[in-house]
Amino acid sequence: MKYPRQLKIILAATVLFAFQAAVTTYTNATFFEKYISESWVGILYTLGSILTVIVVSYSNSIINKFGIRKTLLYTLGLLLAGLGFVLYGSVGVVIVAGLLCYMVLTSFGFFLYDLVLEHYLTPTTTGHIRGLYLLAVNLGWLFAPSIAGFSTDKIGIASVYAISFVVLLVLFIVIHSNLKNIEHKARAHTSILKAIKNTWAKPALRSIMVINFTLQWFYVWMVIYIASYLRTVHGLSSTNIGIIFTVMLSAFVLLQYPIGILVDMGVSQKKLLRTAIIIMALATISLPFIPIGNVALLALTLFLTRVGAATIEAVSEYNFFENTAEGDVETLWVFRSMAPFAYVIMPIVGSLVIFFANKDVLYLLLGLTVMITLYATNNVHELYDKTR
Repeated sequence: MKYPRQLKIILAATVLFAFQAAVTTYTNATFFEKYISESWVGILYTLGSILTVIVVSYSNSIINKFGIRKTLLYTLGLLLAGLGFVLYGSVGVVIVAGLLCYMVLTSFGFFLYDLVLEHYLTPTTTGHIRGLYLLAVNLGWLFAPSIAGFSTDKIGIASVYAISFVVLLVLFIVIHSNLKNIEHKARAHTSILKAIKNTWAKPALRSIMVINFTLQWFYVWMVIYIASYLRTVHGLSSTNIGIIFTVMLSAFVLLQYPIGILVDMGVSQKKLLRTAIIIMALATISLPFIPIGNVALLALTLFLTRVGAATIEAVSEYNFFENTAEGDVETLWVFRSMAPFAYVIMPIVGSLVIFFANKDVLYLLLGLTVMITLYATNNVHELYDKTR
């Protein structure tokens, strides 16, 4: 299949953007703890997610005013400014505010890439192109944790944000120089509650939204707590944690593009989702039973959690775009807002679980919740009558 030059540039830019986001993701909570108490970290994530929901909800108005290309460039510029505060701020509140700004705008940046990519989707290429997009994101994520862990051990945690700054600067230049015209349609602004109500009223999307929210819940607790869990419970170094994360994230690179091809060929989405949910749930539940410090078993178990997550994400993406029309920004906003909504609620729930129990209970509860999500697969809507 031959792809337009601009699509290739967008996919290359996606790799860079995902890398700069991934290299900081598992260090953000630790970095926050340098300036605020651990009990406030979850609340800060919640605040960031509320801000993300607000920013993304006004995306129509922002894009209508500036155009999607300028909006993307302005977002990258503000990301660089936020990292500048992180790297050169002399007051704790300024540094925390800069990192919060960076996290909010990173989420908004991924939303903008979705809008740009949507223009290239057709009924016969959705799985392939979404698979390529996910592959690009995952390539960016693959080695970032190892690089972050090594850099943190050898230089210090601030070096991770310096790496992100340099990559964003390169990305700004690439987009400014190569993407001169990006098509977009002017659309009216819709309120948050109205957008959610309208989307929830669509039976074809309701079940996939539930599954996607559970997946984002899984990601939230993993992002916030897993690095700390491996460090404090298992006594692992940042370098070992980075290696484990690279093994873990390789599941996304290995699986998501082939899964996109499989669903284009007519493989049952329901069967793929059910298998993935069971694998992810059982692997998550087994985490508390792994012997202390067993790096190989930890890497294998976390890899299996991501085998499930990668499959769920790929099939959910395909199903969502299969059941929405191009330009339906309102529905896309709700779908993408499952992540910030999860970040609003789940850090608080996680903090309560840890306060009254411990992180082992956290993963038992998470695995059981994922398993319960099996019920939602019964109502997943597959657009075509495909051979099972």
